[in-house]
Amino acid sequence: MKKNIYLFVFFLAVLGCQDILRFDSNLQAVVQNDELFRAAQRLAFIQEEDGRLIIEGTEGDRRLTFSIATFDREELALGGATHDIDIATYQDRSGNIFTTDTPQANGTLNLRFNGDNSISGEFNFLGFNIESGDSLVLNRGFVFNIPIESEAEEEIEITENMFEATVNTIPFEPNFLASGNNGLSIISAQTNITTIILQFPPDIAIGEHPLLLGTDVFGSYTVQGETSFSTEGTLIIDINEQDFVMGSFDFTTSADFNIVGTFSINF
Repeated sequence: MKKNIYLFVFFLAVLGCQDILRFDSNLQAVVQNDELFRAAQRLAFIQEEDGRLIIEGTEGDRRLTFSIATFDREELALGGATHDIDIATYQDRSGNIFTTDTPQANGTLNLRFNGDNSISGEFNFLGFNIESGDSLVLNRGFVFNIPIESEAEEEIEITENMFEATVNTIPFEPNFLASGNNGLSIISAQTNITTIILQFPPDIAIGEHPLLLGTDVFGSYTVQGETSFSTEGTLIIDINEQDFVMGSFDFTTSADFNIVGTFSINF
């Protein structure tokens, strides 16, 4: 009973300072009419040296990039006779690169500049791997409300809140994600019946940190009202700057749940 009262008070503290996810930009396409690419990280900027507009999205090891030189019309041709003007490039999970920068390629990019200095549009293209000659199709693609930043901000990727995890190797798919600060930075990811929570200091350093209850870096897992806390594990912080934290975690709880995942959170 004490545990449930503690958990209830804890969640009141979290929800009082929560930042609920809002998905307001996107970059995605269907690869080979089968697999969905949806960028978890997106950015757009104008290169200072040549004035090209670069649009880039990444999802794990996959990357989709547009390098745009044409600004005087909405529909841009990819591949063909003007293949080296406006270029699309896709990198798959194995590191193979397919590009429209070859006369064999073809496709279109319809690009619109919104009034709030963001870009939207639709695209499809047939790209080729220059070394192997293999081809790859991306269709039903769209760009939605990606803000154009200055090139100086390129290193800080435009990143939506993201939380992915498994519990004993079973995918954990939250339908609610909150972040806040109650002396410690708090990430709470919830399904209808389960919750994963991570806590750590706001100024936590880049690198590896033990995840242990009784310290200021710990995790917990709640299922059907019963909470167990991390007894061993590691939190890895990759980025912690400008109220944005990205990292990964792997911990075991006192009830023998093994929780593994990654996150990128704006506080």
